[in-house]
Amino acid sequence: MYEIESFICQVLQDMEDDGVDPNTYTYTALITACAKAAGTRLGVQAVDRGLDLLGQMRERAIEADTVTYNALLDACAKAAAAAAADGLTALDKGFALLGVMERSGPRPDYVTYNTMMHVCAKAATYQPHGRECLQRALQLLDRMEQGQVTPQVITYNALVDTCARAGQGRDGIDLALSLLSRMEESGLKPDAITYNSLINTCARAADSDARHAFESALAVLARMEKALVCPNVVTFNSLATIVARAAQAGEITDPGAASSQGQQVLGLMLTAGVKPNVVTLNALLSAVVAAGLVGGEASDDD
Repeated sequence: MYEIESFICQVLQDMEDDGVDPNTYTYTALITACAKAAGTRLGVQAVDRGLDLLGQMRERAIEADTVTYNALLDACAKAAAAAAADGLTALDKGFALLGVMERSGPRPDYVTYNTMMHVCAKAATYQPHGRECLQRALQLLDRMEQGQVTPQVITYNALVDTCARAGQGRDGIDLALSLLSRMEESGLKPDAITYNSLINTCARAADSDARHAFESALAVLARMEKALVCPNVVTFNSLATIVARAAQAGEITDPGAASSQGQQVLGLMLTAGVKPNVVTLNALLSAVVAAGLVGGEASDDD
C-alpha cells in the first residue's frame, strides 16, 4: 500500500508546489492507478484508496465524470479477481457506486454496466456466494435496459461467465441457455467466447448431472457450428472436462464409457480441424483412470 500511497501523495504535492490545481483528469488518472493496484495483494485496500480520492473530489467541488466512476468499478473488478474472499466486499462497493450514478449522476454507460457484470463474475468464483452474485448480475441486465443502455455481446458473455463460475448445476445450464436465446432474440450475434462460456457452464455442472451437462454441451456446439462460429481448442477442452469431472464425481463408473465419450470428443475435434493439446489429453486420460477407480471400488463393495 505504501507505494501507491506514496505515488498519489507525490503527484498531488508536486502539483501544489507548482501552483497547479488538480482537475477531473488528474483524479481519474490517480484512481486508475488504484485500479491497477487492486489487482495485486492490496485488493479492496486499493479500492478504498480510490474511494478516498473520490471523496476529495467532492470536497474540492471537482466533477467526477462517468470515466472516473468506471475506473473505480474497474478497481472493484480487479479486487474481486485478485482475492476470492474479497469478492462480495468488492461487489457491494461496486453496487454502491452504481447506485450513486443511477440516482444523481454521472449517467452510467455500457462500460459501467459491463464492468459491474465482470465484478459479479469474478465474485461468483467464491462458491458460497455464487447464487447471490448470479442473481445480482441478472438484476444488472434489467437495470441496464431500464436505463436505456443497450446490452452488448460482452454484456451477455460476462453474464454467461457468471453462470459458469456460480456453479448452479442444471439450473445454471438452463439459465445460460435462456440467456443465449435472449441474446439472439435481441439481434446480437454470439461469438466464440459466448459459446465457450456456455460449454464451460455445462462443465461446471458435470459432477452433479453428467448426462444433462454433456448433452447440453453437444447441443451448444451444434448451435455454434450452425451459426458459423468456429470452435477452438478451448471449446473442446471444456467438453473433455465434462467427461473428466463426471468420472471423478462417480457419474461415470465404467472406463469403457469414459473412453467412448473421450473418443467422441476427439472425433468432433478432428472433424472441426482442431488439434488436441496436452490439456485435452490429460482431461480424457484422467476420466478413464477415475472411472476405473470408481468402478473398481463399486465392484469391491459388491
